[in-house]
Amino acid sequence: MTAHPSSGSATVTVNSFNTSLPAGQVLVNITASSTNGNNVNFTVSTLSQGRNYIIKKGGSSFATKQADSSGRIEFGNSEWSEGTFTIQEGSSPEGSISGRLSRINETPIAGATVLAVLQQRCSLRLIRIIRRRRQVQVQQHPGRCILRKSHKGKK
Repeated sequence: MTAHPSSGSATVTVNSFNTSLPAGQVLVNITASSTNGNNVNFTVSTLSQGRNYIIKKGGSSFATKQADSSGRIEFGNSEWSEGTFTIQEGSSPEGSISGRLSRINETPIAGATVLAVLQQRCSLRLIRIIRRRRQVQVQQHPGRCILRKSHKGKK
């Protein structure tokens, strides 16, 4: 793991570091501080490539990053008071989708099935749009978001 401040210095204490623990367990726990406004870039290695990692700051959700092909994630912080950062592999929460499928003129589509697989970056924006229209619900899996809805109705 590395920490690089853009200027000045940063104090970083590694409280625990074990990237071989299962999903849901805290793999990395660090305490860090610097001057407010000073961006510190963190790099964490030896993670599983392609997996999503949840980063929390002070126990609150801070970011979600996907490990690159080398098993590395990077994140930065510039708002400081001494804080604890934790990193854990994301689990795969699942949900369901409900609503109706319709043509552009709002008539139902009988027997239609929709399947969309999205990259995670798109999913949060799309989920908001979908929930607003109440057409479908979402199943989330590591690294992707699946939207699915079948409509059984009159043609």
